Amino acid sequence: MKPRRQISILMLALAMPVLALGQTESEPNNSTAQADPLPHLSDITGQIGNGCTVADNTADFFAINTPQRGRLRIRTGMSNSGPAPLSVTVNLLNASGSFIGNFTTQAGANNTVVLDSATFNCQGQGLYYIYLTSPSASLCTDYTLSYEMLPPVF
Repeated sequence: MKPRRQISILMLALAMPVLALGQTESEPNNSTAQADPLPHLSDITGQIGNGCTVADNTADFFAINTPQRGRLRIRTGMSNSGPAPLSVTVNLLNASGSFIGNFTTQAGANNTVVLDSATFNCQGQGLYYIYLTSPSASLCTDYTLSYEMLPPVF
């Protein structure tokens, strides 16, 4: 490989984390009416918890519009500012705000990110909500959230 091409590939590899940062959640987004939009295959970063810099940060809601029917995979990366891991519940609601399901993941201690995902089978095309609730009254949980649609299983 030519040196110039190697440098270009190296520069692209170094820039990828910056390009993949996505969007940041806005406050308040504490209900379905205030939900931040989360586009398909996009990342959003945010914080939940009373230990964060924003007041009234106990829940974060996101509106998603699934582009097709299939399995809905939610991906998370979470950490917290405390000395122990925290359990964080990620909830999925339908368009009317009714509960579909949830999963519990870990927010790593001492700002160590823990990656996780969960898949919900047989979801239709349309509006859904994902929401996170703060697991701590005094700590801050940082997260990255995304979703993707996978083909249905027959």
